Amino acid sequence: MASYVLKLVGLAILVLLLGVLGVIVFSGVWVRVGFLTAIFTVFGILFVLGWIQDSEERRKRM
Repeated sequence: MASYVLKLVGLAILVLLLGVLGVIVFSGVWVRVGFLTAIFTVFGILFVLGWIQDSEERRKRM
């Protein structure tokens, strides 16, 4: 039980640090192109990475 709690706390800290890093990295982008465009860009990149990963898995199954 204790290891589960420690893993959960570690994951929460990691998510927090990634959020802070994202704000620091993308704060300049938000100012230049706008918040909505920055959000579309981030989710577009995540979508493409997911699509690439899925197509690799599909090729392995065939």
